[in-house]
Amino acid sequence: MNGWAAEGYDIVRRCSPAWDCHLLEVMVPTPPKILVVDDQQFVRETVCALLMRQPHWEIYEAADGRAAVDRAREIKPDVVVMDLVSLK
Repeated sequence: MNGWAAEGYDIVRRCSPAWDCHLLEVMVPTPPKILVVDDQQFVRETVCALLMRQPHWEIYEAADGRAAVDRAREIKPDVVVMDLVSLK
């Protein structure tokens, strides 16, 4: 692990043959809060089900842009996954 990892954070390292690993290191809060935003319930449920395979991640959802803004203010997510085309 790197010397700059703080308490409550994990180092996520993604490597591919074309990249140096040290360029892709990021500090991710443990557990990360992820907000999924989509107006289609099926899509939202599918994405959430895939993300929930990581038991330490906190997954939240919103059905439209207004609900997403309210939810984001409430939970302060680390990552937002959203469908930009269908948002109100």
